[in-house]
Amino acid sequence: MELGPQPDFPAMAEYMSRVADGLSLCGNLPAIDHGQQIVTILQRMETDIGTIKADVATLKEDVAILKVDVTTLKADVVNINTRLDNFESRFTASDENMISRLVNNSVNDHTITLRPLRDPNNMIIDELETTVGEIKNMPGHELGMILRRLNMSSDGTYSNKLQRLLYACGVITLRN
Repeated sequence: MELGPQPDFPAMAEYMSRVADGLSLCGNLPAIDHGQQIVTILQRMETDIGTIKADVATLKEDVAILKVDVTTLKADVVNINTRLDNFESRFTASDENMISRLVNNSVNDHTITLRPLRDPNNMIIDELETTVGEIKNMPGHELGMILRRLNMSSDGTYSNKLQRLLYACGVITLRN
């Protein structure tokens, strides 16, 4: 009977010896020292991640505060723009009223139509697109309303209100 190839026991023993030598060196691997180095590294990573999470939370709070600040600033800018627009309207109205007063200063007759004044919003006061004679015939409450539109006092007698409004229009002297 013919035997097939046979195991090489001396070679196997040599390989087994090499495997045993290699296994004996596994104690030098970091995971083999009960994973302490890996655990230490993971603990440091966990601490770092906790710090990062805290920093992110603080950043989120800071961003929320900044959003509120930006919203407040936007509202302030809108308010400033509105106030500037109002100032511009008042300034323009004041310029127009100065011109009206100069023109109306030359009025020397009750029948000549006055150049009307503007209110602080730069709107023409329609009630003043009239003559001095018509202004003198206005009721006291209407004189008071016009004076208030001009941001002037509406106190006093009818005569006080009339004189104040005529001066506001630039009418100083008239022929009778």
